[in-house]
Formats: sequence, C-alpha cells, structure tokens
Amino acid sequence: VPHTPHYDIPLLNVDRQADFVDLPVRGWGSVSRRKRFQGTWHFYVDDYKFSTLWKKPETVLGTKAVSFVECNFSIDNQMPFPVVLYRTYQKRWLARYWQERGLECFVDLNVPFNWEKINLEGVPKGWQSYATSANDSQLDILARHLDTAKARSRGGELRMLVYGGSAATAAFCEDNGLVHVKDARNEAREDG
Repeated sequence: VPHTPHYDIPLLNVDRQADFVDLPVRGWGSVSRRKRFQGTWHFYVDDYKFSTLWKKPETVLGTKAVSFVECNFSIDNQMPFPVVLYRTYQKRWLARYWQERGLECFVDLNVPFNWEKINLEGVPKGWQSYATSANDSQLDILARHLDTAKARSRGGELRMLVYGGSAATAAFCEDNGLVHVKDARNEAREDG
C-alpha cells in the first residue's frame, strides 16, 4: 500500500472513492452488526462505539455495507501533534483496508481548524468524495469544510455528505448541492 512521504500515512485509492451516497446512512453501533446493511456507515458517534475496529477491522466487511465515511477519531485543538498524527494514520489505514476489500470511501473533514492540513495527508489531490458533521449554529465551519473539499477536488464533481443539523443545515446543503442526513436524535424526535 502506498504511503505519504513525510508521515508514512496510507494513501487512499481514488478508484474506490464513493460515487454517490448509498442509502440508508447509519451511525456505527446504531443497528446490529449482524444485520445485512447495503448502505453507508458513518462514524460521527462516540469513539468507544468504533474503537474495537482498530483490532478487528473486518467487522465492517461482515455487514455488507457499500460505502463508509472514515472513522472520526476525536481530536481537539489542544492535543499534541503526535496524537493527532496517529489518529489521522488510524483513520487512513482503516479506510484503505476497507477500500482494498471493495468498499467505497468518503473522506472525513470534521476536524478542528488547527488540524485541517494534517487531516488531508493521504488524500490524493483531485479526491471528490467528502463528509462532515454539522450543526445549525456553526454553518461557518460547514462552509470552510466545503471550501476545503472544493479546493482538494480541483474542480472535479464534488460529492459531500453532511450529517446532523436541522433546518439551517438542510438549507445550506440544498443551496450548495450537498447531501444532508439528519442525525438520529433529530430524526427520532420528528418521527415520534
């Protein structure tokens, strides 16, 4: 598997980026892993729900999912660089592992501003499939993630999944041609 020259982070395979959002989109741990699932997994959930995947990455393959958003290992602005680098390595390694076994990938952009540059290590220039988590009170962050995706895609056809938020996030997504997926809590409140 090819790696980046500076930090030895696995390079994603451009041939296995997601062509579109396969529905349904579910958070890891929200449904049984034994249930066949022909959609997209996202990892915008508490880290403990997916921490075992580092030891057993094949667990995702057993679900028969079609695509996934990279694992969003928690990082914050105060973390030291080596910790952020390791968590970036983990997300890219898992992504490449799943790509090599047939799944299609959305790159996770949901990281603090200080770490946005390192978060793109291992993402080839021209990559077109991205995802992030959003909320209505921080549309400026969503706009920045969209700008990052546009710059990295180099004018290619952008595909971006946005998880979370309510009406304002949905409107932003509609205005910008992004796919909005309600978070499970909001969806449950509206259905209930």
